[in-house]
Amino acid sequence: MRLDPIPGESWKQHKERLLQARAKLLGCSVETLRAMGKRHKQQPDSDDTDKRNEHPKRFS
Repeated sequence: MRLDPIPGESWKQHKERLLQARAKLLGCSVETLRAMGKRHKQQPDSDDTDKRNEHPKRFS
Protein backbone atom coordinates (compact mmCIF):
# COMPACT_ATOMS: atom_id res chain seq x y z
CA MET A 1 0.00 0.00 0.00
CA ARG A 2 1.43 3.34 -1.07
CA LEU A 3 1.24 6.19 1.39
CA ASP A 4 2.62 8.82 -0.97
CA PRO A 5 0.27 10.44 -3.50
CA ILE A 6 0.01 8.68 -6.84
CA PRO A 7 0.84 11.02 -9.75
CA GLY A 8 -2.41 12.42 -11.13
CA GLU A 9 -4.36 11.53 -7.98
CA SER A 10 -6.39 14.35 -6.45
CA TRP A 11 -5.94 15.30 -2.79
CA LYS A 12 -9.45 14.05 -2.03
CA GLN A 13 -8.72 10.65 -3.63
CA HIS A 14 -5.43 10.46 -1.72
CA LYS A 15 -7.15 11.15 1.63
CA GLU A 16 -9.82 8.54 0.87
CA ARG A 17 -7.17 5.94 -0.01
CA LEU A 18 -5.27 6.59 3.23
CA LEU A 19 -8.52 6.35 5.22
CA GLN A 20 -9.27 2.97 3.63
CA ALA A 21 -5.75 1.74 4.42
CA ARG A 22 -6.08 2.87 8.05
CA ALA A 23 -9.44 1.13 8.36
CA LYS A 24 -7.96 -2.06 6.94
CA LEU A 25 -5.07 -1.98 9.41
CA LEU A 26 -7.32 -1.32 12.39
CA GLY A 27 -9.88 -3.88 11.26
CA CYS A 28 -12.83 -1.49 11.30
CA SER A 29 -14.92 0.26 8.67
CA VAL A 30 -14.20 3.59 7.03
CA GLU A 31 -17.49 4.90 8.42
CA THR A 32 -16.33 4.05 11.96
CA LEU A 33 -13.12 6.02 11.47
CA ARG A 34 -15.04 8.99 10.08
CA ALA A 35 -17.40 8.93 13.07
CA MET A 36 -14.45 8.80 15.48
CA GLY A 37 -12.85 11.78 13.74
CA LYS A 38 -16.04 13.84 13.88
CA ARG A 39 -16.60 13.02 17.56
CA HIS A 40 -13.02 14.06 18.35
CA LYS A 41 -13.43 17.42 16.58
CA GLN A 42 -16.75 18.19 18.29
CA GLN A 43 -15.41 17.96 21.83
CA PRO A 44 -15.32 21.47 23.32
CA ASP A 45 -12.06 22.79 24.64
CA SER A 46 -11.70 22.36 28.37
CA ASP A 47 -10.86 25.19 30.74
CA ASP A 48 -7.51 23.58 31.54
CA THR A 49 -5.94 24.91 28.33
CA ASP A 50 -6.23 28.51 29.52
CA LYS A 51 -4.52 27.70 32.82
CA ARG A 52 -1.67 25.86 31.10
CA ASN A 53 -0.90 28.79 28.81
CA GLU A 54 -0.52 31.28 31.66
CA HIS A 55 2.99 31.93 32.87
CA PRO A 56 3.46 31.23 36.57
CA LYS A 57 4.42 34.27 38.59
CA ARG A 58 7.91 33.77 39.95
CA PHE A 59 8.10 36.83 42.18
CA SER A 60 5.31 38.38 44.15
